[in-house]
Amino acid sequence: MKTDFTFFCRTWIGIAYASGLVIGFSMTPPILDSSKDEIVIPVHETLTITCRGQRTLAWAWPDQTLVGQELTDRQAQLPTTRVPGQRVALVSECPGQPGRPYCKRLALTGAQANDTGYYRCYYKDVKAIIVGTTAVNVYVFIRDPKQPFFRRDAKNEDIRNGLETILIRHSTTHVIVPCLVTVPDLNVTLYAYPSSLDNSQMKWDNKRGWSIPRQLIDSAPMIIGVLCLATLEGEDFQSANYLIHTTGSQVYDVKLFPEDPVELIVGEAITLNCTAVVEFDTGVKIQWSYPGKLTNNWVDIKTQREALLHVTEAVSILTIHSVNVTDTGPYICNVTSIDTTLTQQTQVIVYEKPFISLSYRNGAVVEATAGQKSFKLQVNVSAFPTPETQWYKDGKLVKMKRMRTHHNHALEIKDVCQEDSGTYTVVLKNSAAALEKRLNITLVVNVPPQIHEKEIADLSSPYPSGSSQTLTCTTFGLPAPNVTWQWRAWGPCVLNSTQNRLVRRERKGRSDRISDCQDWQDISSENAANEIEPIETSAQVVDGRQKIVSQLKISNASVSVMYKCSAENKAWQR
Repeated sequence: MKTDFTFFCRTWIGIAYASGLVIGFSMTPPILDSSKDEIVIPVHETLTITCRGQRTLAWAWPDQTLVGQELTDRQAQLPTTRVPGQRVALVSECPGQPGRPYCKRLALTGAQANDTGYYRCYYKDVKAIIVGTTAVNVYVFIRDPKQPFFRRDAKNEDIRNGLETILIRHSTTHVIVPCLVTVPDLNVTLYAYPSSLDNSQMKWDNKRGWSIPRQLIDSAPMIIGVLCLATLEGEDFQSANYLIHTTGSQVYDVKLFPEDPVELIVGEAITLNCTAVVEFDTGVKIQWSYPGKLTNNWVDIKTQREALLHVTEAVSILTIHSVNVTDTGPYICNVTSIDTTLTQQTQVIVYEKPFISLSYRNGAVVEATAGQKSFKLQVNVSAFPTPETQWYKDGKLVKMKRMRTHHNHALEIKDVCQEDSGTYTVVLKNSAAALEKRLNITLVVNVPPQIHEKEIADLSSPYPSGSSQTLTCTTFGLPAPNVTWQWRAWGPCVLNSTQNRLVRRERKGRSDRISDCQDWQDISSENAANEIEPIETSAQVVDGRQKIVSQLKISNASVSVMYKCSAENKAWQR
């Protein structure tokens, strides 16, 4: 950053200006080349979808066994190689559009029935994936008349045999029968056995399956299972058989207390509580894993079970009466029911004795700039137990309202000023263990240059032609600023388009922005328009402060010219 001071050598000396620009940014969701909610392509054909957006893009697809391969521009033009039997989704770069410079194209050759589902394009570098904000979805049907029904997962034996189980929880209001289809307009009916269900209250969704109100199943005399039926091109098809089972086997939540890592000294006791919230009539097994499980005999494990209003709590309490350094490590609680396993873990750290370790974060000398809203003196601290923290400035305890100590032992200085320069000392104490560490940090506050002039020439009183004039530029800053002089011919200001817009925006309440002109030239003895003497710059005490005074002496003022002085230092540079 740089401070400018403009002189109008026709008759006047001008005034310096400062400006700032705030750039706003808004994010719009990516878009697809198809505006439809769903896409239908024949089986074995190639699926191609193009996505464009404002940031780096990525793709996700429904079949998790499908391998993704990113192609460079050159690779996209060459034949692809793949492992025999391996299916690959190819993702390549493509041309962007105004406002959406990023583009990713997904290509899937030989599409199969199992590729039916939601395809998602999202911003890769944004953690939150939200459809309509950072992502866009489209549902794709891979139309296969020979396989109108398909199953997403066929890993276990029951599914491969055409059987799946739908577990109904006590809180379930609607039961979803996931008869997934590849033909979007397929006429699907639901068959229940041995009792029938009232179809009028059920709803069909070709992307999810049948939705059955829970009360229909509860009111039926007996429902063992359901399946979906359809006829297509004169051929009958049926889905897998779905067995209906009401269960209390769900584990809703597992919490391990304390939740944060536990730190102790050798010989202290530790107690960990693992609490599982489960459905009624749910049997669970709670098991602990920890470093001293096979060797530490000073361990107690107690279990208890309590029925609450709507759920049951199963609790296991682990107590180690006297810890050792070898007990350091992860402590894991595993809660297992018939079909659910949830795990929580925490970290236990056992120290041999109290300690304090203190070191520099950013070195022994740090720099700030006057005018900063906030600046932190930070140090690296590793200690147990947490020590008392005190900060001193030049040997005196810090008590200023502008300064406060954070939990991480950092000292925050608000509204930084020149007077905050000095030597700061951080002292960490553990009085019970007679431990103390201290560290000195020197803070240097840099002050941006400011140009001060008490006398400004009257704008209506030109300098007489041929006269001798002295232009003075007085500036203060830390470190001492460097002063430079420039000139431009008298006439209209030349600005680039961006600065022109800024000048028009900021002229409200100002007479001009001459210092922003683009045709300023550096002054030299051969290039100054008027005859000048060598520029004299020196350090002088002005108004009780050490300042830099620079003088431009014009020995013969014969041409109307504007002169400008600029001051800069490490706190304010162009």
